[in-house]
Amino acid sequence: ARNGFMGGGGGGEFDQVTRDLGVLVKSGGVRLPDLEAYIVKKACELCPGLSEEEQTSLKSIISSSASPDNAVFKLYSKRIDKLVFDCLVHMKKEVWGKDGDQLNGKIMSSGFGLFIKEIADVMKGLISVFQHTLVVHNEHYTKLCLESIEEHIKKSSTAKVEEKTEA
Repeated sequence: ARNGFMGGGGGGEFDQVTRDLGVLVKSGGVRLPDLEAYIVKKACELCPGLSEEEQTSLKSIISSSASPDNAVFKLYSKRIDKLVFDCLVHMKKEVWGKDGDQLNGKIMSSGFGLFIKEIADVMKGLISVFQHTLVVHNEHYTKLCLESIEEHIKKSSTAKVEEKTEA
């Protein structure tokens, strides 16, 4: 943590870089190399004397962040999957709360506060489509679910009979 870049003391500059990155990411059309160049440039401004090796390391960290194998990428993928699942399964328009407070709270607690408006807009539409589909096709879905349950029960029963026979 040089010159307060990642620690105490230089929070204002770091906060500004964070806001600028949010604007860049939301602007559309920005590519990873653009973000990489901006971050390295700002790191060099905020941490004078950043070595070539440190700059290369920073570039590597940034470029690997978009890989599905990256631990942070995996973490956020799991979080967004859980958010979508929770919203589709547990939320209805009626329980979004005043001005979407409940939905916004779910988004914030998932770590996506920077993209709250964009995610809320998409989730509202997705929830509406999902609920409409359930209402329109409920009979079909119920039949498929019951068939799946019956098949599971049959397999489970067959497996128990085979276990008893082997014993």
